[in-house]
Amino acid sequence: MLLLLSLYMMMKDKCLQIILVDDSLPFLDALELHLKKSFNCNLLAKYVNGEELINSPLLHKADLVFCDIEMPVMNGILATKIVNRKLPQLPIIAITMHEERIYLKEIIEAGFKGFIYKPKVYQNLIETVEKVMANELAIPNNLNNQ
Repeated sequence: MLLLLSLYMMMKDKCLQIILVDDSLPFLDALELHLKKSFNCNLLAKYVNGEELINSPLLHKADLVFCDIEMPVMNGILATKIVNRKLPQLPIIAITMHEERIYLKEIIEAGFKGFIYKPKVYQNLIETVEKVMANELAIPNNLNNQ
């Protein structure tokens, strides 16, 4: 708990550079507001599919990425695999509406460092970001372990 508290204080001083990727623009706007309320952060970019993410000239400036799993053009699983080959140190948090369709093995193999179920994003955001920025996995226990 002390580690998380000191990390949180450190993150309050450091301006996190964040990229958001989701095909729902209202969700992106709401997540941006909540992040800015919860952390000292700067939004580098908002993208609506994985292809935009992997082609982003801003990836190397990011400290953290939130990426939807199911999107048109290129899904978040494939985009995360590609980004992790380029920038393996860049933490990416999966976000999705479809908790029942998500498998732990798929999330880990893609390279996600955290997972947030969209309807619970506001309850889980701070803890998930703190864990991921402390280089810990932030994956809920209830994901299917197949």
